[in-house]
Amino acid sequence: MKRLPALLLMCLLLNDLALAQGNIRNPTINTETEQGDLISQAGQAEDDATRMQLLETFVQKYSDHDTIGYVYLQLQNLHLAAGNFDKVIEYGKKLLATVPGDVEIRHNLTKAYEAKQNFDALLPHLIETKPLAEKETQLPEPEFVDEVEGWQARLDYSKGVIQYIEYSLYTSTLKITDPAKKIEYMDALKKHYPEGQYAKTLDDMYVQVYQQLGDAEKMLTAMEAAIQANPANEYYLFTLAESGARQAQYGKSKGYAEQLVQAMAQKSKPDNMTEEDWVKHKALFTAYGDYILGKLTVLQAGEDKQAYRDARKALLDIVDPIKEQGGEHYGILAYMLGICYVKLDIGGDNIAQATNWMNVSAKEAHPYQGEAQKTLGAIRQATQ
Repeated sequence: MKRLPALLLMCLLLNDLALAQGNIRNPTINTETEQGDLISQAGQAEDDATRMQLLETFVQKYSDHDTIGYVYLQLQNLHLAAGNFDKVIEYGKKLLATVPGDVEIRHNLTKAYEAKQNFDALLPHLIETKPLAEKETQLPEPEFVDEVEGWQARLDYSKGVIQYIEYSLYTSTLKITDPAKKIEYMDALKKHYPEGQYAKTLDDMYVQVYQQLGDAEKMLTAMEAAIQANPANEYYLFTLAESGARQAQYGKSKGYAEQLVQAMAQKSKPDNMTEEDWVKHKALFTAYGDYILGKLTVLQAGEDKQAYRDARKALLDIVDPIKEQGGEHYGILAYMLGICYVKLDIGGDNIAQATNWMNVSAKEAHPYQGEAQKTLGAIRQATQ
């Protein structure tokens, strides 16, 4: 009976970790038996393919031998290096049946599940592995000096696994195409690494995924969270301001619209934009902020003629960039201007302007289009 020579352990990622599960990493082998001789031959093999073949033979012949865990672990690592991921999973599951808390075996499984993009299996596996790796990092320093190096290596490895789990959750999120599955990974990343290096990217990802799912309510909630991290995101600010106006949450809408105008006044040109494009973009989103503020003024003006005058002035100042974009926002702007002219003087010089803007609004698809068409008809009937 003698200990395995160091050469037999060369395939193991943690071959120097004497504190780890002894029977699967540093077993006592009787090289005078057929089983021990076969393991010895594998350890002395000149290449991994030969070593793998010998160890697979051992599994076929001696699956009930007390060194089978050691053989499984070597084979798991050899198959991982060879890219045989189904085999990595097969041997990993066999090993976890006896050593469920082994961090190295679990990390090998992580790599295999990732390679096969088996996201259904990967997520629960990662969640199960993290506390086991954390537990490893809490092991007390050994009493004997000659054990410190192995203990430190074990701690460092486990810390690396914890970091890798975060990385795996994040990169898997980027690869997954199913929105519901993507959210599962994002939720797990947010829960288990709330202050992690990828935490700040999650809000934008939630916005995109909920938008893809068509869940407007959750998308807006995600935008509100994202604004806390990036208060100058003009797209989110405009969307939130517009949503608030539509839901008659006027104070909320006004706050986001004012924040948008201020953000565009202070924001610097992004590196990926030309100066010409930035000037145009900045003017458009500043106009969007003023457009929301003007619309809110009209919606809340009641019979306050000064409010209509203020709204008219503000909206006329931003007609050009909104008109260039066309569509819904231009239709609403035209409707609000038409209302201002109607409220201020339907019997005098404003008739032509009221008719013009209501006519524009009646031709665009937007929530007030029906009202614009009715108002236009009323104006024409009144002036005939």
